[in-house]
Amino acid sequence: MSRLRAFALGIAVLALGACSIIPEPPPAPRIYPLRAAVAASTQSPAAASLVIGVPEPAVANVLAGDDIVWARDGVLGFMERGAWPSRTPIALQALVVETIDAQDKVLGAIRSGEGPRSTVELRWQVTDFQIEEGDGALLARFVANVKLMDGRSREVFAARRFEATAPVPARAGAVAATALERAAQQAAAEIGNWAADAAIAHAAQTPQGAPAQPSAASTSR
Repeated sequence: MSRLRAFALGIAVLALGACSIIPEPPPAPRIYPLRAAVAASTQSPAAASLVIGVPEPAVANVLAGDDIVWARDGVLGFMERGAWPSRTPIALQALVVETIDAQDKVLGAIRSGEGPRSTVELRWQVTDFQIEEGDGALLARFVANVKLMDGRSREVFAARRFEATAPVPARAGAVAATALERAAQQAAAEIGNWAADAAIAHAAQTPQGAPAQPSAASTSR
């Protein structure tokens, strides 16, 4: 082999070695906020010395991650390059805790299992939290079934279904995420007000130190 051919072969090997066989990573997802939108109450002190415990909501597998769900003609998928700051159940839990704290109707809300024992436990299942596309229209939808349980007796004393929607005026990721956040904020505000009012009424009907006795009259749907 001539020196010229050997030199050319060496250059080719070096050039091949400089080429990566690892594909470029996909673009990072855009992280959209999911925060409460309730103005702080001017009430002082809080209306009742009650603490509401809020766990992560029960959700279907499609809602268990941080992806933003997008349903097209009834088929579930995910919004391209869109995500919440954390897994959806954790983000919604934080949203409701923050909302109840801001409303200031009770002493406060805590994540279930953290800190002191709560007076009332909120149990909830989020069945819908997605953008719905069909017939040329876009809509953000949030649906949850919520129950309230006495922290001492573990008896359920109130239950209600909440639904909120918000229009999506443009087919864009940021617009869709904002609409979905707005629907969740509306539902969280309704859940917080209802939970606080029901907890206050329940506490007034339950003698101190006596176990709660649920009745048909105390369970609202």
